[in-house]
Amino acid sequence: MLTFFERGRPSLALLLSGILMAGGLISCAEPPEETPISDVRFLCYVAETENGVSASHAVTAQFGTETGLNIRSLNFVCEPAHKKHSRNQLPAKHPNWWALTCYYVGGDERNINVELTDQFHPENAIRTVVKEPVYLCDPVRSKVINGRRQPGDKFPFPTLIYKVTQQVHPNPPAVFTLDEFGVQGVTPTRLAFLMEPAVKNAIENPPDEKPWTCYLVNQNPLNKVVEFTDQFSDATFEVKILQTYMLCDPAVKTILDENGTENDSEGEDES
Repeated sequence: MLTFFERGRPSLALLLSGILMAGGLISCAEPPEETPISDVRFLCYVAETENGVSASHAVTAQFGTETGLNIRSLNFVCEPAHKKHSRNQLPAKHPNWWALTCYYVGGDERNINVELTDQFHPENAIRTVVKEPVYLCDPVRSKVINGRRQPGDKFPFPTLIYKVTQQVHPNPPAVFTLDEFGVQGVTPTRLAFLMEPAVKNAIENPPDEKPWTCYLVNQNPLNKVVEFTDQFSDATFEVKILQTYMLCDPAVKTILDENGTENDSEGEDES
């Protein structure tokens, strides 16, 4: 029979668990709910870091392979986000994916005619011209905020962001987003970029996933410091997240020939 002292004595495992939790070595936070890639939006933030990068990669997207892209400087960070037209419609948790760190690259102009539909333009397709690639976005491998590693998963592929020609269309309505940093109210202004699934230094085809149309948004200040590791830096480096920059929405893309005739399409419409 156990004595009173033995019955009331906490187990060694319980004591050890309490010590680790107090020291921040065990996280009590539950991982975010899983979100399919097809449902992920990106809210991108202007960012700055003192961490230098010097690398060159061949990157393949649906528009072809860009050889010798020089990765220069970190320009912004794209956080996977939920997007709704009402704040009350947002789910309780943000997407489970970690962010993309986006670096400036200099690529050649493509001049490819495309037709795009997304949630902002579900019926009246936008016709535009895809220009040169300007940013390579790399999935981060770890993410630390306020000294604690955040739960989540590495995004499964990089993306290549292309400039598109400006088009005159009614501005999309204001929306609410939810990401790692909380809820943001943003107002898209104009379509500026097309984000394409990609592969780096590989012969295989890019991932069979829909692209994203990226709209510039109003600049909401954030001023958060985050620590990342990615393919360009195995060591943890600090990034200061400054303000909102653009919102990227899943899209349907149709490639047109010179006469404006449909050639190929990618993606499917999402509400």
